[in-house]
Amino acid sequence: MDVSAFGGETQNMVEEKEEQVEAALSQKVLFAASCIIVLCGFLGFVSALTAGKLAVAVNLLFIFFYGLILALLDPPIAGENPTITQVEVVISRYANLLTSVTGKGLGVAITGRLLSNANYAGNMSGIMSFLMCSFIAIVGFMTFAMGFLKTRKLSAARDAIVSSAPPGYVESQVENVIQPFANVYPVSMGPQAGLTPDEFNNFVQTVARSEPFNEVDIKLVFKQLRQDKGLSGSGGNRGGKFKQPKLTVADLRAWFDKRSVLVML
Repeated sequence: MDVSAFGGETQNMVEEKEEQVEAALSQKVLFAASCIIVLCGFLGFVSALTAGKLAVAVNLLFIFFYGLILALLDPPIAGENPTITQVEVVISRYANLLTSVTGKGLGVAITGRLLSNANYAGNMSGIMSFLMCSFIAIVGFMTFAMGFLKTRKLSAARDAIVSSAPPGYVESQVENVIQPFANVYPVSMGPQAGLTPDEFNNFVQTVARSEPFNEVDIKLVFKQLRQDKGLSGSGGNRGGKFKQPKLTVADLRAWFDKRSVLVML
């Protein structure tokens, strides 16, 4: 028995578990910040409206709905709820930035500042308002930083893949580039060919010499790289291996041609 190999595998499992716990914790903290935005926005709206401050009330109403959208996007207890999935599909079609970690963090940070200004304008500022708005802003900036690091890792992998061949080759010959790695959805399937999460990680490790994405991040990668936001990520309605999520040739081509798509995790 190879003790060193067993030890390395155990270490990888521990690191992956820690990353999953960290992701779950950050999701709950972001959800808590969203709930605070909803609560403060609603109570502030009612208070400003009864005080006759319509401009402040409209501002707080916008903040309330924005917080509600964020809360609906990532409830920690939703799991694979089809209703939440449909909400995310609709939002991703018209405001894809809000479905990324980077976009959520930036939006929450800005909303924290807007809420603070609205409370001040409505004479509702105080120590509790300051603490809540500060919490929202800090959570937003931390989430933005996490998303930025994830985005930079994905961008570095793309640049390494594109630069591994002559200029323009990877973008124009996607089928040939992924052929050694596409086993579940081979290139013989034409437009339906693509890479599953495990194949994508293998592709990134082999060609880009990059660290693989963990289970949490690979879901973000697939969600952001898919061009058809109406897809659930499955390979089709067939059973067995064809239920695995995939990135199609068109998805990968758009990703390699960074001028045609802005990807933020």
